[in-house]
Amino acid sequence: VYLLLGLLGFALVLNLNSQRIRRGTKPAMLAVLLLLLAVLIPGLGHRVSGASRWFRLIGFSFQPSELAQLVLILYFSDVLTRKRSLLQDFFQGVLPALVVLGLTVGLILVEPDLGTAVATAAVALLLLFIAGVRWQIAGRRSDRDQASSSAGGHHLHRFPAPVTWPGPSEPETP
Repeated sequence: VYLLLGLLGFALVLNLNSQRIRRGTKPAMLAVLLLLLAVLIPGLGHRVSGASRWFRLIGFSFQPSELAQLVLILYFSDVLTRKRSLLQDFFQGVLPALVVLGLTVGLILVEPDLGTAVATAAVALLLLFIAGVRWQIAGRRSDRDQASSSAGGHHLHRFPAPVTWPGPSEPETP
């Protein structure tokens, strides 16, 4: 049954036009966020061992966070392609994608599902990296901060790093 459903899904996606997929990413992302919210509502989401991660329909279980991973990849691919010229501007290019990522990962963490949340965030951050986002734009400091640093402020390289770490049989020394 699962093999047939997978093959049917494969055949459907294979025949889709890429422009059609791109047009559907925003509504799909909104639908996934709503599903992630709905699974948390008692009575809608099925609870197992304290975690509310599944929908149960006619003998099948469905986990919206797994769908969220796929849709987030499609959404990020679309957004990062359309906003390629804005990717060096944090507020216009990167922040909107990070807000969607934060909402998605936050809702997955509430289920709670740490493994899926970490994997989802890692894939999304990897897509940002592949798209060419410069990480320095998120960590820019103002001219005043740079001046105070160069005048003897906070330089991390001034603090000595530990030479060795204690092994499992060695006691820690304060």
